[in-house]
Amino acid sequence: IDQDASGVISVTELVAALRRNGLEVDATVHEVLDLDNSGEIDFGEFVAVTLDRRILRQKELCWEAFNAFDLDHNGKISVAELNEVLAGADGARDKLQTSPELNGILHSIDGNGDGEIDFREFMQMLDDSASPA
Repeated sequence: IDQDASGVISVTELVAALRRNGLEVDATVHEVLDLDNSGEIDFGEFVAVTLDRRILRQKELCWEAFNAFDLDHNGKISVAELNEVLAGADGARDKLQTSPELNGILHSIDGNGDGEIDFREFMQMLDDSASPA
């Protein structure tokens, strides 16, 4: 992208690179990437925006996963929904409904104690599970 090897990407270089790759953009694309309004995109800005987009995509994937459990789409996962998804069609439904482990799972994630898991609690659970012990 950095055609003149200056260490920064000019708006012209960025637009040209995107167009070479089949993307139609206008010159305002730099407004999203040029965080310090210098007219150029340095490595730090490029990395910051790239990471921000990756985080957004990860959050969108997490939302999709959350919705796979939130069967009635009310924004919360209940014990019944957790049971339904985890039991699936393998005949384990009755075993899970009476399982103290299922209630334990929900209780360990349910930060506000309302008996259901909201998206914030779901994300916190994912963050906690990704953190090194």
